[in-house]
Amino acid sequence: MFPDGHLADLEGEFAAIGHNNPPEPIDSGAPTAHDILLVREDVRTLKEQLSNPTPNLSVVEHKKHSILSFGLKLAGWLAERFTKFTDAALVTLAPVVVVKATNIMPLIEGAISAVTRYLLHLPH
Repeated sequence: MFPDGHLADLEGEFAAIGHNNPPEPIDSGAPTAHDILLVREDVRTLKEQLSNPTPNLSVVEHKKHSILSFGLKLAGWLAERFTKFTDAALVTLAPVVVVKATNIMPLIEGAISAVTRYLLHLPH
């Protein structure tokens, strides 16, 4: 089953966001601390129902659906963060890749060398 410690860690991560209490979340798609509290209660209720010899199947189904919905929301949010991180990394690395792929570095070095020689031979 899902360890309670993981939910507590996740709750701590999102509770720290917006520590200056902005009026609304910065990212409306992000899971909130409230969402995590609700899913934590759903996990607790589901554990209770499953430990019962005669669990209420409608409650079990409802809680399973709620927990899975939260998991999908969290997975989607994480995928967006990962995509943004990857995009930023690609933008940062693009010039390096272009220089290596086109073997333009010797031309850049030659141009810098020529400018340096020219500047060194200017009359002072």
